[in-house]
Amino acid sequence: MASGGLALTTDWSKCFICVNYSTQFLQDCDHEEADTRLALHLFDAINHGARNILVCTVDTDVIVILIGLLFDINSSAITTTIWVAFGTGRNFRYYNINNIINTLGADKSRALPFFHTFSGCDTTSQFHGKGKKSVWDAWKSYPCITASFAQIVSNPFKLITVQSEVFTALERFTCIFYDKTTEHSSVNGLQKELFSRHTKLIENFTPTQVKKIIAIIFLCYLISSQSIL
Repeated sequence: MASGGLALTTDWSKCFICVNYSTQFLQDCDHEEADTRLALHLFDAINHGARNILVCTVDTDVIVILIGLLFDINSSAITTTIWVAFGTGRNFRYYNINNIINTLGADKSRALPFFHTFSGCDTTSQFHGKGKKSVWDAWKSYPCITASFAQIVSNPFKLITVQSEVFTALERFTCIFYDKTTEHSSVNGLQKELFSRHTKLIENFTPTQVKKIIAIIFLCYLISSQSIL
């Protein structure tokens, strides 16, 4: 729709017409996924003065994206309350994004999108035998990894190698959620140790250093695609 055109929106049985609605903020939208497009329209609504917004979804990706980006929307977002109507049937819930952010804090909220993709989401596989709870517990026991998560979110196109500080931190983090007692910082070293112990943990421990760097590069690409602003 061209800027200054006609915008139609519905609310159950009602239809609202907005004349001369500026769509300047949406002009260059090239997002293929509905979850990031939804966030883009939310930002547009905020720029047009919306202060109480309800987002309806059944996709956890939407919640994570909103939490990760709310701090960076603009100064008006401070007075904007965002609710998410999530799920269906008995699993239906309302979530207040502002309250979640206040609980997590700024750093963890900004880092959440990478945690979500790193631990498994719609477009990435989870670590074999390790769900989000295991990775979340590891995050709580290794809070310094937050800085690395946030760094990737803020600089998704920065080159990462096996010598990079960020990669070293992520590799150590991976070792922790597979074996909390390990002193290893290398997934290759931990694999070798678990194999020598003849422990069953080796059956669930699949990532090698090469696989991990490839996975992280792919995750950086996904994070960059979630960048709305």
